[in-house]
Amino acid sequence: MNMPNFTAEVALSRHYGLYLDSDQSLPKGTRVPRVEPALPPRRQPNGNGGPRVTCTTCSGTGFQTCTDHETGERTTRSCTSCGACAVSQALGPTLGTFLQTCTTGGQSSTRPCTFTKDFPISTPFPLPDFCLRLSLSSLLNPNTWNLTQC
Repeated sequence: MNMPNFTAEVALSRHYGLYLDSDQSLPKGTRVPRVEPALPPRRQPNGNGGPRVTCTTCSGTGFQTCTDHETGERTTRSCTSCGACAVSQALGPTLGTFLQTCTTGGQSSTRPCTFTKDFPISTPFPLPDFCLRLSLSSLLNPNTWNLTQC
């Protein structure tokens, strides 16, 4: 049976043929043998059914803080945080290439990346619309330019 906004496990409990709302209780003195829910309860270490360990997002310095909600222990661990894919303006072999700077545990590194842009094109009826995808690894090297249909 489907009823909007109704969850049997949470909204009602059944004791000796009585259906009680979750905020009601049995009359005083009523002895209830062990009542088992139809579904096992979800583990709720942080009070809302969430995971046992949660972590902050990776900071720009390449670290994140994780909290164990059972023990309260907080730890810091390394992670990888990357910036945007941008054109290098440094003189030398990397001039005009797309590079991305990433930081892991306080250590920075630079790696090549590819800039990608989609261009949706609307055509008059009865022609179908289509899309072109431009990918570039270097502004100065046409061999790295790629145009495909998306």
